Amino acid sequence: MPLVRPPLARNALAAALLAVVGAAPARAGDGVLEINQACALQTGCFAGDDPGLPVAITAAAPAKSFRLTGDLVLATDTSAIAIRTSYVRLDLGGFSVRGPVSCQGTPLVCAPLAGSNGIAVDDPATREGVEVRNGAVVGFGGAGLRLGDRSVVESVRAFQNRIDGVDVGAGSLVRDVLAGRNGVIGIRVGEGSRVSGSDASENGGSGISAIVGSAHVLDSVARGNASFGIYVTGGGTISRNVARGNGLLGIRCIDRCTIEGNTATGNGFVSSGDGIQCGVGCAVQGNTSAGNAVLGIRLDVDSAYHANVATGNGFGGIVGGVNRGDNHCAGAFVQAATCP
Repeated sequence: MPLVRPPLARNALAAALLAVVGAAPARAGDGVLEINQACALQTGCFAGDDPGLPVAITAAAPAKSFRLTGDLVLATDTSAIAIRTSYVRLDLGGFSVRGPVSCQGTPLVCAPLAGSNGIAVDDPATREGVEVRNGAVVGFGGAGLRLGDRSVVESVRAFQNRIDGVDVGAGSLVRDVLAGRNGVIGIRVGEGSRVSGSDASENGGSGISAIVGSAHVLDSVARGNASFGIYVTGGGTISRNVARGNGLLGIRCIDRCTIEGNTATGNGFVSSGDGIQCGVGCAVQGNTSAGNAVLGIRLDVDSAYHANVATGNGFGGIVGGVNRGDNHCAGAFVQAATCP
């Protein structure tokens, strides 16, 4: 005789199954874990994440890949997403992560004063290999995006963060990023990193900056930043960029850089500011540096330059370095048909 389960038992079983399903993390069809405002505030989005912000991505999560399925909006100073493990991939899905800070005016003033990063690893010295793509990080009191070594940031918009727009560690890749009106630096990268196809404009300090060690900056724009357009400490390549209307300098490398095929125009104040500067051991070739406040190109004596155009700059075309030929110089006030 078939066993007939009592109605109460069937109901209890259904309730238990419903509870298990409700506790499971939301997954897209490809197994990616979902993040949205509702799960962030009400239930936690997956294992290891408690209700409330920030959303915590830890080693307890049942996957390493995550996708935003709606905007995350924060009314108070806290982080939106805290990454507490390595080798995470976060797709913002075209959505925005937005904090309460706004940066406006000239010079840029950011308010309210706050200190939280929008999306950040908890320990940049040990968390590596994090990828963030395809969305916006706006209005945080620290950096919009702060990651460790060997990170990838691609197709991200970072605006109006009180410190930096994007801050990544050594050996990282930054591609197709827009970083504007951030309080200090638009895009900050570590030793040996690469920035390409990006735009860093109207930031309160420098546009693209590698303060420690070498970096490679390619096919990018740095415009209207209060300090340097592009700044590299040394040992890198700065190629095919545009640096325009930056407050102090267009392009600056301390030493041992290859600077080629760039355009630097209208940089500097009335009495200070060159288009391109490089210290010792630099190769500077095929650049156009025009209409800058002081010099077109300024080099130390053991650097060399070739096939550059430096015209219409306030106090001269090229100063220092070794002329390897095919250059053209003329200044607005100090005229020179040939380069020294």
